[in-house]
Amino acid sequence: GACTERFVLEHPDVITALQQEYITAGSDAVLAPTFGANRPTLERHGFKPEEVGQVCRDLFAITKAHAAGKLIAGDMSPTGFLMQPFGDTAPETVYNIYREQAATLLDCGVDFFFIETMIAAAEARLAVRAVRDLSKDIPVFVSMTVNENGRTMYGDSLDAVLLTLIPFDIQGFGCNCS
Repeated sequence: GACTERFVLEHPDVITALQQEYITAGSDAVLAPTFGANRPTLERHGFKPEEVGQVCRDLFAITKAHAAGKLIAGDMSPTGFLMQPFGDTAPETVYNIYREQAATLLDCGVDFFFIETMIAAAEARLAVRAVRDLSKDIPVFVSMTVNENGRTMYGDSLDAVLLTLIPFDIQGFGCNCS
């Protein structure tokens, strides 16, 4: 139930030490700690709507300050909303959430996007579309999470998810937290 983004802002040394271990081990890239730095996730943890952009910028700055010469990814995750027809949230609302976060991260100077731990093809597609509507050139990587049957929480097969993302020219596709 803790807010990872608040913890990182209050204890930046923890994330910078972890990222430094990756850099020391030879990593050419690190993820900015912006996984949950989207409007609904931050609001669930007490942040005000007007603080969302600054939180995202501050989290990116933590990584940028010590990862000179390394690629930095804007990390994006599920919103936590259930979209129609499974829930009450309109797809356009989810798209706008991702567009807001992606625009902020692009302004910060991300080198690529990592859209990860996605649980539905429809939401992954909205996140990628939001990035692509802002930049046709920036690399985008997508990672889904699946159950023992190889399907997302919404029953999407990985093949179907990949096929729906191909038109958006993603650079990588995989699974995590599965």
